[in-house]
Amino acid sequence: FDLVLDAADLELVPGDVIELAAVARDNRRPLPSGTARSRVLRLLVPSAGEVLARQSETTEEKQGELAEMKNRERELAADLDRLSRELMKNPVPDWGRQQEMEEAIRRQQRLREELDRVARELNEELDRLARSQLTSPEQLRRAEELSELLQMRTSDNLKNLLEQLEEGTDRLEPGEVSRALQEAQHRQLDMSRRLDAALAALDRMAQEQEMEGMTALLEQIMQKQQELAEQSRRLAEDQESDQESDREGGERDGDPGETGEDAGDRETTDADEGENAPPEGDPAAEPSAEDLARRQEALSREMEQLREQLEAALEEMKQRPPEGGEDGAEAQQREDLQKALEQLEEQLAEGDMQEAAEQLAQLSPEQAAELQQQALKDMGSLYHVLLQTQQAMQMSMEMNQAVSLR
Repeated sequence: FDLVLDAADLELVPGDVIELAAVARDNRRPLPSGTARSRVLRLLVPSAGEVLARQSETTEEKQGELAEMKNRERELAADLDRLSRELMKNPVPDWGRQQEMEEAIRRQQRLREELDRVARELNEELDRLARSQLTSPEQLRRAEELSELLQMRTSDNLKNLLEQLEEGTDRLEPGEVSRALQEAQHRQLDMSRRLDAALAALDRMAQEQEMEGMTALLEQIMQKQQELAEQSRRLAEDQESDQESDREGGERDGDPGETGEDAGDRETTDADEGENAPPEGDPAAEPSAEDLARRQEALSREMEQLREQLEAALEEMKQRPPEGGEDGAEAQQREDLQKALEQLEEQLAEGDMQEAAEQLAQLSPEQAAELQQQALKDMGSLYHVLLQTQQAMQMSMEMNQAVSLR
């Protein structure tokens, strides 16, 4: 059976765990039925920051794999060049040379398959980010271009030569062997160029995705904070309305002029309101102060993760060697990123979000709403700086790419 888990009404926050287990009952008669229980499946809810961190690690891993493939490609190119020179001296290769040629062609095929795998895994990772709204359509388009860049078509000539080498046939035509080996060299040169272009493209994509991800993460936090502020205000209004109703009820109870008929009418009205009130546990009901406090604490933790990512991005930018010498744009990017980090650290030091969670836990939603609104205002200023940094980085990379093309 397929299980579709609709967790939207559970108000989950990062760090929550859903536990699932299946219980099977047989049709034994007479009752009771025999039962069996499966193992418990634990699903941990990750934060958006953790999703971004995982994607960054995946990209670094793929960059390392491509760099390692580049080294293997150089070794293979050298071997193909040596075999080609030896073939010019002796057009009919002996058994040892045939074995070397077979192994070289196999190595080339394995490299091509690994390039296809890397491209596919990068696309899958960006698709996951897209579902979490942490990347842009532009990044997805570039990932598709990178995938096309890393895909290489198979060669019928090389395939036929490999089959003959595997069979160990002695009827190898010198001209056919020479043409196939030349094609292998051309394909190796093409692979070398594709690997160089892919490494450069992947490095640019990683830098852009890092800024896009942090900006999208802050935007999500702002949306959640806005929702929490509105819910806190509604909760404060409900509390004030309940207190007003209690005061009015006390005045009516102490009013000697109220008749039995008036009291009966009031009881009927209260009963009607009770029937129309949302039941306990109803998803449509407003969340409690405790629920809002829990979600506010989770947002505060996500801001801490954003600070850690900003620190890592700034340190990486300082250590990254400039392309063709540092220009004013790169220095401005570091300055903007440093400014964003300082703003975020100042906001976290003020502790508006954490204090709002404490006020909600103490059943003071009105004060919490004010603190949440102030935190939202500070986030807006930080978002503006991050957006400027992202746009400046994109323009700088486009300029560097244009210079490289020229």
